[in-house]
Amino acid sequence: MRTHLFGSLALAVLITAGAGCAADSNVQVEVEPGTPGMPGIEVEVDAGAAGGTQLEGTPAVNDTPDADINLDAEVGAEVMIGGTKSFTVIGDNFKYDVKELRVKKGDTVRLTFRNAEGFHDLKIDEFGVDTGKLQAGGENTVEFVADEAGTFEYYCSVGSHRAMGMVGQLIVE
Repeated sequence: MRTHLFGSLALAVLITAGAGCAADSNVQVEVEPGTPGMPGIEVEVDAGAAGGTQLEGTPAVNDTPDADINLDAEVGAEVMIGGTKSFTVIGDNFKYDVKELRVKKGDTVRLTFRNAEGFHDLKIDEFGVDTGKLQAGGENTVEFVADEAGTFEYYCSVGSHRAMGMVGQLIVE
């Protein structure tokens, strides 16, 4: 999963690299896994990757297109944005890619469900969460307050998908 946050970060790094770095410079941004509110991410851009494109008034850069851009964020990883904990869960045939989500009581939770294949949804009865049933390629985001502590099952309500193992746990501490 790659969130818009990381795409924006990569774009900012590319613009910075093309706008003033020497041709033999590299720009690297790294956030270690476990950093509060940020999953592991690494972005590395070779300034020579501008491919001959340069902004007016900037020094010339190497025309060799040799950029290494690695956005490596764990799918389902917790991301803290403006006091809201955000997660993305991807549904596939009879499984979710993330089996456990952890939040604290009182947290606002933004949960994006992305359906990769088949016809699925994601529900958490205790919090009234229902993404709606989505075709492959569909995506829906719901937001709720985890105002009750405990372990709650999220599941797919389509047919017998729940019984077939399309479940996960929301743990509210």
